[in-house]
Amino acid sequence: MAASNPVQEQTGTRFFCAGRLLPLVDALTSEISGVRAAQDIEPVHRMRVASRRLRAALPQFAPCFPPKKYRAWMREIKIITRALGNARDMDVQIAFLKKYQKSINPSKKSTPGTNPAPQPLSPDAISELLVRLQKRRAHLQGDVVAALDTFERRRVAAELQASLRQMLPVNKRFRRRPSLSGIPLVAAERITNRLADIFVYEPWVHNPDAIAEHHALRIAAKKLRYTLEIYAPLYRLGMQKPIRQVKRLQDILGDMHDCDVWIDHLTLEITRQRTRRDSPSGMSVSGAAAIPALKRLLFDRERKRQSLNRSFVRFWDSLNRADFAQTIRQTLVHGRRVISSPRSTGSPEAEKTGVNRLAGFPPDAQVHRTHVANLSLQLFDALRPIHGLSDRDRSLIQYAALLHDISGTPESHSHPRRSERIIFVDEELPFGFIEQGIIGLVIRLHRQKPGKTEGGLFSLFSEPDRQRIRILASLLRIADGLDVLHDDTISSLKISVGAREIVCEVIALGDVTIEKARAQAKSDLFNLVFQKPLVIR
Repeated sequence: MAASNPVQEQTGTRFFCAGRLLPLVDALTSEISGVRAAQDIEPVHRMRVASRRLRAALPQFAPCFPPKKYRAWMREIKIITRALGNARDMDVQIAFLKKYQKSINPSKKSTPGTNPAPQPLSPDAISELLVRLQKRRAHLQGDVVAALDTFERRRVAAELQASLRQMLPVNKRFRRRPSLSGIPLVAAERITNRLADIFVYEPWVHNPDAIAEHHALRIAAKKLRYTLEIYAPLYRLGMQKPIRQVKRLQDILGDMHDCDVWIDHLTLEITRQRTRRDSPSGMSVSGAAAIPALKRLLFDRERKRQSLNRSFVRFWDSLNRADFAQTIRQTLVHGRRVISSPRSTGSPEAEKTGVNRLAGFPPDAQVHRTHVANLSLQLFDALRPIHGLSDRDRSLIQYAALLHDISGTPESHSHPRRSERIIFVDEELPFGFIEQGIIGLVIRLHRQKPGKTEGGLFSLFSEPDRQRIRILASLLRIADGLDVLHDDTISSLKISVGAREIVCEVIALGDVTIEKARAQAKSDLFNLVFQKPLVIR
């Protein structure tokens, strides 16, 4: 009987995908009429947010969709997001300028005995700037409508909704809720990667002039928040506190960015007014009068930026004192809800059945996997006195060897990642979060250079577990190299541990020069974890 293709996304993942994406598509389409009417700025804001959320969520479930359709949908959503983003940015500027205009033109008269209200400095300059922004916004409305026309004509939302509804159970009355156990490892990987992106910019937090880095940090915070929101139902309390914290960080940085945009815009506007050639003196009367008003607005935005920067630094420091990042990591490992846990664990028979089911694809690679598993176990047993791992670890390396190339693309450099993902999303493997993660990470590291950063999911594990993963991966690397030609030539290995080196003598039925050279080239991780060079003879 032919084995089924494990690359196909699991039922629980598709169910979860539909549940998370359908509301986003509905939120997007519900605002289209309001955006077209352009009577209120809020529909543009809501639709922009919905498009950004959808654009962030859709890649999380890319394997659930036909690749061609997925790429087309992402392209169209990106166009909508860009058009709405330009319009929304202009709406925000116009709204601010109207509010500022009121502040410099107070409606209430001064009462006797009090200081008179400050006289506005050339309100015409602010009005002129406001009119120019409004004209630009009217022009952008045409781009928005054109993008909406294309979006609706190509039926992006309709196709996406139809595809998502097919992922839901047909008979809701008698359905059994699909297992979501294939999602937490993928969620943890993606959330930790987004979290790491935040801290890349930490060296610039206390530098008030690091405008570009603060803007990049805002974008990283936005992506982290959206990723947390996507996977929030998997965790107790729905990740509410970290989502609020990231939103607060994003809001402060967003306000700072708005100030930065105004500062750049006003600086250019003042330069433009200074270089106007409307009069013999080189500057028109209106241009000369406009500069003080523009300078006052520029000063207001610079002062606001400084205030926001102080708030940002204080808030960032408070996040660090609260160990914000570690709290998220602990939630990913220990804060999962029951719905995302495997239905059964601990049965050796169930483990073998689940592993053998996946190891059957593709069928023509089974001999290679079995041989690599045997070589891995020989290495594990011979080196047990120096690595000190348990019988349970012996089973894990056997499982990893049997599953290390189930992606069906062994010639591709990405095949360990693809095989790892198949293992992560599988809903029938009866392993807990840690052990299923170890198996996947051992497969990842068996083709990854030792010097490459061990981030993402790897960072969630304790140091003893990380060392277990490195040791097991180093043995799998050697075993895989010894069967690089997939010809099952090597029959056994003889290991001797010396004071300065570890010698692996290969016993084979024919010439294995290529196999020994490949295994020797892949011994770099082995040399690091065992602190002795491996010599293959």
